[in-house]
Amino acid sequence: MDSGTCGENLTWTLDENGLLTISGTGEMENYAYNAPWGGAWGGGDRAARITTVKIESGVTTIGANAFGSCTNLQTVEIPDGVKSIAQHAFTGCKSLREIEIPDSVTQIAPAAFPYSGLRRIKLPSSIKVIATNVFRGCVSLEEVDIPNTVTDIKSYAFWNTGISEIIIPDSVRLIEDHAFFDCKNLKEVRFLGDAPEFADTAFLEDTLTAYYPRGNATWTKEVMQNYGGTITWVAYDPDSGATEEPEPTEKPAEDLSYMLKIEGEDKIQITEGLKAAGIGSVEQVREKLLASVSQNEGYSAERASLFEVILRVSKDNGYTWGYVSAANFPESGEVRVTLPYPQGAPKDTPKENYRVYHMFTEDINGHKAGEIEECPVEKINEGLVVTLHGLSPVMIAWTPVDETAKPTAEPTSAPTAAPSAEPTDAPDTQPEATAEPTAAPSEKPVVDAPKTGDSGVHFLWIAAVLLSGSVITALAFVKRKKQ
Repeated sequence: MDSGTCGENLTWTLDENGLLTISGTGEMENYAYNAPWGGAWGGGDRAARITTVKIESGVTTIGANAFGSCTNLQTVEIPDGVKSIAQHAFTGCKSLREIEIPDSVTQIAPAAFPYSGLRRIKLPSSIKVIATNVFRGCVSLEEVDIPNTVTDIKSYAFWNTGISEIIIPDSVRLIEDHAFFDCKNLKEVRFLGDAPEFADTAFLEDTLTAYYPRGNATWTKEVMQNYGGTITWVAYDPDSGATEEPEPTEKPAEDLSYMLKIEGEDKIQITEGLKAAGIGSVEQVREKLLASVSQNEGYSAERASLFEVILRVSKDNGYTWGYVSAANFPESGEVRVTLPYPQGAPKDTPKENYRVYHMFTEDINGHKAGEIEECPVEKINEGLVVTLHGLSPVMIAWTPVDETAKPTAEPTSAPTAAPSAEPTDAPDTQPEATAEPTAAPSEKPVVDAPKTGDSGVHFLWIAAVLLSGSVITALAFVKRKKQ
């Protein structure tokens, strides 16, 4: 049995069965590196032996780096009377699945549990702040119970955790930047009270539905934004919990609004339709599109760029947004969009030297998921204009200009009905003003794209107005009139 001291009036023992016991009274020492039994900075045999930690009554704090990287630690007993848990106390404890924290704990320091194996955590009602990085990288963390005493959720608190849904109590007043950054499984957030203050990147890179209490005046259009992610806002009845929209007392809005977004291949989603077609990864998407590209002489993977085209729909003039499906795809059955020039392609490359292929991710408009269509290319100064009959990955390939070929004329921008203002990236939230189409029905103007040749610039908003099958350039968003 190993033993020693870990505070002015505290001792520790580690037995042959992996039980580490902390005994005595007062505060545990804060360690800059390893605790005497090993830990955060490499503990050798001792740290690897620890499977259970028992903190006896009388101990008042858990020190910094106390049990960090005790990778075989599975069980921790914390008595009532412990007041605080210091930073890195349980960092990297990959085998620790659950921990019960008593209500005597009033402070959990930043980075107390990052990269641990926690699957669920119930925070004590004595906690007011969920600290920075406290659960960062806990990819197995699926359930979090936040008490109605918490007022602040700090930066990166739940970065890259495995939570799929979470309830935000009405005590929460602030959600800081990156609080829920890159929570890939997070699909539902339910707010129980007034709207808190949100940082612009509170939900960065998340795609989810957020529920807010109907009739609460603090939930305004200005509040219900995307906060770096893609959020569909839905009101619910705070008494019954029902999310059905109330029966309209007036004629419902007749407009469907659409908004296009072009992202890089890292944003491609493998849908159930693709999986059913035997395509289970982004790499397989790339391979199948490249197979279509390579059927053309002179085209190769070295000169090919892959994009994800996302279309979102709003039924309330841009108030809330959701993803488009086969059921609410534009009635024309097509979307015309300007893609950025692929990286490395000279601007004088003629349109005949481009090939654009598009893969369907679900059954739509007579096409099956996994099918590939070749898209005719129009070339303007701003990029390559193509018509898509679904939404999904798009690959652009090109070949160099034949030096002996006659130079082609400089392309000109396609006609538009909107003012000839310089296009700008539309923000993640919609401008208040909208543009009404004025073009004749026979015209086919296109959507302006950002002027870029860098396929790495992915957050490129494209706005347009769709009406009666025509696509009109604008600086607002796309509208479709219901028939």
